[in-house]
Amino acid sequence: MAYQLTSLGISVLALLKARSMHGYEMLQTLVERHADRIVKVRPGSLYHVVDRLTDEKLIRRAATDREGKRPERVIYEITDAGAVALAE
Repeated sequence: MAYQLTSLGISVLALLKARSMHGYEMLQTLVERHADRIVKVRPGSLYHVVDRLTDEKLIRRAATDREGKRPERVIYEITDAGAVALAE
């Protein structure tokens, strides 16, 4: 694998291994778990990692969700390749 996983990338894969979720939910979950004390988590850095993991086919877009008048949110899930990368 050419892409070197960062600690934030590993955190995203671990979250998605538990269940599919959208980016903002990932951010909230990491903050609620106080992972932001260990891994630098900012919205921009999180979405950059999500884009990179998608490009590397370690995660994929599973669905799009919309609640009320809020913007659409893309829900991501881990791929088999992502699960292998996480286990390594």
